[in-house]
Amino acid sequence: MKLYKVYGVWQAESRNWWYDGSTFDITAVQPRGNQLVGETVSKYGITTHYTAGTIYSKTVTLSYITNCQPTFIMVANTYGYNPLSAPGDSGGPWFRGNTAYGSHSGYDDAGYAYYMAESYIGGLSGSVEVMTSP
Repeated sequence: MKLYKVYGVWQAESRNWWYDGSTFDITAVQPRGNQLVGETVSKYGITTHYTAGTIYSKTVTLSYITNCQPTFIMVANTYGYNPLSAPGDSGGPWFRGNTAYGSHSGYDDAGYAYYMAESYIGGLSGSVEVMTSP
């Protein structure tokens, strides 16, 4: 996924890859404030490919990030993927339909996955690219 600014507003441009090789476009970014606990979100990772779960918390601090603020979003493995996330999935997109939600950061032994909202990443200068296919 590539994000870029147009007149100070972040825009998303992407082509996501399904497990069967077909693609779809990401055409919008959902701001973190509009992402709701209980909402279903999907992820594409290089290892686990397409998985999905529900937003469980929006105020998570990750222990593997020094001085981490409680801004990460936790996703529960509601649909029983085995696993929801695995090594190699980091950086992959979290999305709902054609809307980008975030960039995958990691997972824990309890089966939860974590991502940073794209609207927070968008505060960086330049653009952000997320690889969705090798």
